[in-house]
Amino acid sequence: QPRVMAAFALSALLLSANWSVYVWAVQNAQVTYFGPEASVKADAIEQGDGGKVIVWADGTTRAFGNISAQGGSGAGHGGFVETSGHHLETNGIRVRTTAASGHAGTWLLDPYNVDISSTTANGGFVSNVFAPSGTPSTVSAADIQANLTNGEVVITTVGLGSDQGSVTVSAPISSSSAYSLKLLAEGNLTVNQSVDLTGGGDLSLVAGWDTTSGTANPSTVAGVGTLTLANSVLAHGSSVFARAGSGIVSSAGTTRGMFQGYVYLKSGGTIDAMLDGDFSAVSTGYGSSITISDPGALRTMFPGITTNHGNVSLNPTNAGLSLLSGPIDLGSGTLSLHASGGMNYLADSTATIRAGGVSLDATTSLGSYNSADLSITTDTLTLP
Repeated sequence: QPRVMAAFALSALLLSANWSVYVWAVQNAQVTYFGPEASVKADAIEQGDGGKVIVWADGTTRAFGNISAQGGSGAGHGGFVETSGHHLETNGIRVRTTAASGHAGTWLLDPYNVDISSTTANGGFVSNVFAPSGTPSTVSAADIQANLTNGEVVITTVGLGSDQGSVTVSAPISSSSAYSLKLLAEGNLTVNQSVDLTGGGDLSLVAGWDTTSGTANPSTVAGVGTLTLANSVLAHGSSVFARAGSGIVSSAGTTRGMFQGYVYLKSGGTIDAMLDGDFSAVSTGYGSSITISDPGALRTMFPGITTNHGNVSLNPTNAGLSLLSGPIDLGSGTLSLHASGGMNYLADSTATIRAGGVSLDATTSLGSYNSADLSITTDTLTLP
């Protein structure tokens, strides 16, 4: 039935739902094509979780049709959809993993290198057989936006050969969905266009993903992968989780990339970031520094600011720094604060700073709210 499913022989297509039906092939395909009029459903009906649909090829996967893995109408969570291949194209795909009475499921895209762009490219048909013509795989930003309305979207990459498992955002992504977007790159992750989530969904950006920790709480490999922001990422009323094995950088340019939301930064190396609002920053690399700039105010939140004997410079340009929760713990590293609006400690008990040196410049003053105390443990203290 070509209008139901169009796929090359020996494709790795797995279907499962409450009724447990499986279709697979002994050998994975090198090329899998799932046409725009094709459809697969692994939906629960009244009760139960949605099933799994996996469209896979060891070489090239082109998945353009309709895939559904929805939870039951009375009870159950959304299912799992994966589209994977060395070269992956998903232009126009429709994926639904919603659940009327439970949590939405996940759509996972898993190529080697991926470019999120406004178009789909790098391949074409020759004698009815699709032939890849280049790398990276391209995923349409419009398709990510459309499918975020139906559930969480996850893009992971695993490097092989000359493909290092990179992710590049080359087209803007904007969504009012409450579902999360996760970009997990085994190599570098570069954000050249804005990512703007306004509906409460969280944003995860991971460079140097270890590929084994899963997607729920991904870990990184020390010294591998740089997260570079050449444009802004925003999560309105929700969280941005930014992790990198090597470093996190807001690159200089006409518009320097900025984090906005509740921002959690963690790196195995240097962090040099511009952000707006509440944040925490952890660098585990020995002697690696943290530099945070902000056109407005900075507010720390748990777990605070931590380095492995690295220096920290905090630079709220037009306002101050508020210590809301979490310590500042730098070992033998030094803390430099340049805050025209001063430093306020709002903790319910004692705000804590531990560093080899603490320096507050002439524009910085100290203030307390909620009768909070400030504890500074340091070898050298420089006050304005």
